[in-house]
Amino acid sequence: MLAEEQYLKEVHLQLRSATGVIREAAVYRVSTDASGWSSDRPGDLYWDSCDGDLRLVVYYTQTWWDLTETAREAFKAEHLPGWGPSDFDGSYGPMLSSADRRYASRAYGLERTRHSAP
Repeated sequence: MLAEEQYLKEVHLQLRSATGVIREAAVYRVSTDASGWSSDRPGDLYWDSCDGDLRLVVYYTQTWWDLTETAREAFKAEHLPGWGPSDFDGSYGPMLSSADRRYASRAYGLERTRHSAP
C-alpha cells in the first residue's frame, strides 16, 4: 500500500549482527520515471548468516508528509501495525556500495544498491 499510494521513497534492508552492527544492506530506491529501464531478474542477494536480525527501514515521500497527522496515523494503524520509528540516518559510512539491479513495471521502478563491509 505504501507504493500504491506513492508514499514510498526508499527501503533499506539491513543484516545486523547481534551487537547491532550493520554487516550488509540493500537499498531499494523508488523511481516513478522508469519506463525506459530494462528490468533485471530478481534475486542474487545472498548474505552469510550470522547471529542477529534483519531490519527494514522505510523512507517516505513528500506525499506522505503532506498528509495530516490524523491521516498518517490512520494509514499506519491499518497497514503498518507494530511498525515504529528508526534512528537510522540513511548513511552506510565506510561500507562499499555498488548499484546492483533495476526492477521496473511500466513507469514504476526500484533500483537496488548493495552495501557491504570493506
